[in-house]
Amino acid sequence: WKPMNGSNMVVVSHPWLSEKHPDPTGVQLNELVKALNDLENKGVIDESCGVFYDFCSLPQRPRNHLEEVLFRKQLGGMRK
Repeated sequence: WKPMNGSNMVVVSHPWLSEKHPDPTGVQLNELVKALNDLENKGVIDESCGVFYDFCSLPQRPRNHLEEVLFRKQLGGMRK
């Protein structure tokens, strides 16, 4: 996916490892960092690359009304 400014974007979605937190021990985050470093070392991405990490990029529960509206809008945009 390319944002409007033409830079690269990495989109990350992964299964939650517990009911209350997607990655309680950081194992998935560590793998993500390794993968991003590997992509950078191969010249696939550079420091201008954005990362959309679903847990950090979308409002999580509990959400207020505005956060719920934004969450639904963002989910709709991901389906396109």
